[in-house]
Amino acid sequence: MQAFGKRTDQRGVGENSDDLFDADHAKRLLELAAAETNARRVVIDYRPGNVADAIDKLVYIAAFLISGRSTLAKDEMRKVLRSVENLD
Repeated sequence: MQAFGKRTDQRGVGENSDDLFDADHAKRLLELAAAETNARRVVIDYRPGNVADAIDKLVYIAAFLISGRSTLAKDEMRKVLRSVENLD
């Protein structure tokens, strides 16, 4: 394959049942993104009951952010910090 120019092995939409650009594939990707967003929200909103749970939450969030190379939004960071303060 050349770095520039037209590829000779391109397929048109609908030529293969495993086509990556079909509507079912797009729907599955949207469902996956929604599930990931919901899971992230659950973890961020979780209120730990003790210091050990707070540490677990922070470690989990750190691992999630590192593995996904992402960051928390300001409001998410605020929620996380509030949820782990004042624990005895």
